Amino acid sequence: MADEALLRKLGFIRPAAAVALLLALAACTTGGSGGQADRSSPTTASGGQKPVDDRTRPSAVWSSGPQGAPRRDGAGEAVLAAVRAARQDGYDRLVFEFSGGLPGYQARYLAAQPVGSAGRIELDGTAFLLLTFDGASAGGFAQRDLHPGFGSMKQVRLVDEGDGRLRFGVGLDAVTGYLAHELTGPDRVIIDVAA
Repeated sequence: MADEALLRKLGFIRPAAAVALLLALAACTTGGSGGQADRSSPTTASGGQKPVDDRTRPSAVWSSGPQGAPRRDGAGEAVLAAVRAARQDGYDRLVFEFSGGLPGYQARYLAAQPVGSAGRIELDGTAFLLLTFDGASAGGFAQRDLHPGFGSMKQVRLVDEGDGRLRFGVGLDAVTGYLAHELTGPDRVIIDVAA
C-alpha cells in the first residue's frame, strides 16, 4: 500500500490507467477480429453479398520489387488455358489461367527489353515486367501476343517456353507498383498493376 501511495503521489498511476484505457479502446475499434481488418463481404443495396478482393484495397501492399510463389510440392504440369487483361478502377489486371494446377511464379522488373531464346523481344512501353511460370507449358495455347492498350499496360507477349517454364514480358508505361497473387476455381495467377 505504501508503494501504491508513493506512486500515486508521483503521478504514475494516472498515465498507466490512461494507456490501458487507450489500448482497450483500440481493441474495440477492430471489430473484435484480434487487430485484423474485417474480411467479410459488404452487403449490396439489394441485400446480396458482394465479393471483395482484399489485395486490391488501398491498404494492400503494392511493390515494384520482385514477387512470386514457389511451385507446390507434387504439383503436376500447369497448362496455360487463357491470358486476359482488364481495366479496373485504379489498376490494370492481367490474368493467366491454368488447367492442371498452379505453377510457381516470379515477377520482376527488367532494366531493358526482355531477351528470349530468339534474342531481344521488342515490347511496347518504357518499363518491362518479366513473368516466369515454373512447372508450366503453353500446351496448344495460341494467343502469344496481347495488346491491352489501356491504363499503364501496353503489351503482353510470350518471351519463351520450354523445360517446364513459360516466360512472358509485359510492356508498361512506367515502373509502378504491382501485386502478384493467385486464385483458384479456376487456377489463376493474377498481376495487378497500378494505373
